[in-house]
Amino acid sequence: MVAVDVDGCDLAAGERVVRVAWRQPVVDANGVREDLVRLARSTRAGS
Repeated sequence: MVAVDVDGCDLAAGERVVRVAWRQPVVDANGVREDLVRLARSTRAGS
């Protein structure tokens, strides 16, 4: 993760950067954490 803001985060692997948008704007670190956990769980579940 190279950047995070209220609308999402940027993930980098070498020269490739991908933008991941949150479901809705987040207002604090807890909101970022909740969306990251949701994303990890959905990825593990294959959805």
